[in-house]
Amino acid sequence: MTCRLVPIGGLLGGLLIAACAGATPAQSPAPAPTPAPPAAAPADPNASFAGKRVSAADPLTLTFEPVLIEGCGVVLALEKVDWVSSENARGETVREGTAVIRASVGEDQRRLRIAEGDARTAFGCRIAVTKASEIYDEQAMDYLPIAELRLSPSP
Repeated sequence: MTCRLVPIGGLLGGLLIAACAGATPAQSPAPAPTPAPPAAAPADPNASFAGKRVSAADPLTLTFEPVLIEGCGVVLALEKVDWVSSENARGETVREGTAVIRASVGEDQRRLRIAEGDARTAFGCRIAVTKASEIYDEQAMDYLPIAELRLSPSP
């Protein structure tokens, strides 16, 4: 490579510019990037769940006790059952229940209100309430809410 100084004149004085000619030196090729390690499989968010586990294919009677639904990976617990009472044309009282269900996967939670005969989807699991009612617990001398469910993985 050769360089020379080129003078530029002007009113304010002379400036010198260096002009270089020639080929640039060859640069060594950059090393190939190392491949990233394969991503680890995500940890099961319900791995520490120690309660009851049931299959999604089986009908379920849900109470306050949390239950892990295998096949969906969702933990369900019944919070309460709300009632609407009405009188039909024959004068009979008709009670319709709505189950309030807490669905969770790890730290994520959703609260679902599902009326009898309806279904909702949470975390990829379809939850259908076939019956929302209550049973009398003689030991506690109180009525405890229950919900009968049909479960399936949602498409």
